[in-house]
Amino acid sequence: MRYRSPDSQKNEYLGIVVESLGARRMRVLCEDNNIRICSIPKNHAVPFIHKDSCVIVKAWDVQSDTKGRIVYRYNREQSNRLRGLLL
Repeated sequence: MRYRSPDSQKNEYLGIVVESLGARRMRVLCEDNNIRICSIPKNHAVPFIHKDSCVIVKAWDVQSDTKGRIVYRYNREQSNRLRGLLL
């Protein structure tokens, strides 16, 4: 099975959604052990994202350790497999 993987050259990280903050924002624990407040762009076609979903986060250029944007969400089966890599 093929997964989309984070691109380190684009400052992307694999992460798990820890908490939904409302207003299209999530708190995400990333693979570099930083917790980022991430937004979902309004024009982005990312379907519903729930707690414990695996996602790819693109860190901001400024405040890159604390802020980011969710650019991809893995489906439930992929999330279950990837969660073991992150925890």
